[in-house]
Amino acid sequence: EAGWGISHGNGDVIYLLDGSDSILVQQDYPADAAPVVGTDLRAWGRFPDGTGSFQIVVSSPGESNTLP
Repeated sequence: EAGWGISHGNGDVIYLLDGSDSILVQQDYPADAAPVVGTDLRAWGRFPDGTGSFQIVVSSPGESNTLP
């Protein structure tokens, strides 16, 4: 389990780094992107996977991102 997290309900900033810790992508994680535990299948991801803009997508671990 990760020893870090993203602030639910407050928003946050996500950094994607390369192997030498240089910033590849800096992206705001808006407060309204956080799922409501037990009732919501939202996630914050890229659509299409890996290339598109970050937005609310359907939570689908191990599968391609889809829009709600």
